[in-house]
Amino acid sequence: MRYDPTTRDLAERRRAKGKTDHEIKRCLKHYITGQLYRQLENPPLTG
Repeated sequence: MRYDPTTRDLAERRRAKGKTDHEIKRCLKHYITGQLYRQLENPPLTG
């Protein structure tokens, strides 16, 4: 939440909606988990 501009933007949007830092971190974990799942389901083609 300190360095990545995309993460900072997401955190600021959540903060504007009245979310706490704890809730924002939970949202970020959910977002990261979704990205990781999509990468595991569709690995890049090599070769």
